[in-house]
Amino acid sequence: MRDARTDLQLIMGEGDSTLPIALSLGFDFVAEHEMGISGIRRLVGASDAELGIERHRADPDRAMNHLTSVTLPKTRSAPECHVLELSPRRMNDADQASWKKAVRRPDIRWDKEGYTSSWDERSFRICAIDPEVVAFLKDFESALANGNAAVMHLSLSPGNPFSRSSLGLVVIDRLPGSAIEAMRESDIDQRLLREQFGKLGFDEVFRSKGIRVCACSPRRIDADQMASIGTDYPMNLWVNSWDERLRTGWFTVEELQDTVLDLFPDATLREYWGLVHDEMMIRTEDHGLGLS
Repeated sequence: MRDARTDLQLIMGEGDSTLPIALSLGFDFVAEHEMGISGIRRLVGASDAELGIERHRADPDRAMNHLTSVTLPKTRSAPECHVLELSPRRMNDADQASWKKAVRRPDIRWDKEGYTSSWDERSFRICAIDPEVVAFLKDFESALANGNAAVMHLSLSPGNPFSRSSLGLVVIDRLPGSAIEAMRESDIDQRLLREQFGKLGFDEVFRSKGIRVCACSPRRIDADQMASIGTDYPMNLWVNSWDERLRTGWFTVEELQDTVLDLFPDATLREYWGLVHDEMMIRTEDHGLGLS
């Protein structure tokens, strides 16, 4: 696990609600926070077949088998803190001594949030001293045991390409109905976007050409953005490259295609992308701009 230092936040409900609905574990600019959370989703039994919040709902029978929850007493050098950890191997009594020592490491910083977090693709840990955060963690644990919790990416800064890197713990029945409906609509649009992106075949091209990338992810853009950056496609691509031949950054579809073809001149590939472009007639749909 790697520490997260950005976007740590206890997210409160809106309107008359005074209860927090989620805790953002934040992120940092490290590879461990850019590898997705597929391992965590497997541990908690989340289902990719579902849409919206149901796609993130944890299965209590699976999730609780991997959860460790403990309050560490105050010492001369450290305050009392509540620790919640999800990991492939649940801590047993024999593990506790060395584990507690690791949690109590001397370089820990509480800062203004009153908690610290660490996570990676298959595990997370929160250490909290703030009473509100501790109370939420206990509520979340109870919700998890009752099938009312989700572990998912959160977007605290819409438009920020890194905003979805924040990991979040959510108590589902505290979410407003508008947020639940928006999540469902977003998932429908994301499935359409992934289908459109898949037709371009970049993942297979990278594998066949030996180009190592950590991520190549599409982001939906509207007609004005398309015109501004000069692309025929309703998506922009974020590439996180491990290959010195390919820069990390944002690309239009055309820019990434040209970059690959400059590295590997391939008439067959160029012809294929031309056919895909011709077949993808761009039109306006209910969920943004889609490709026919």
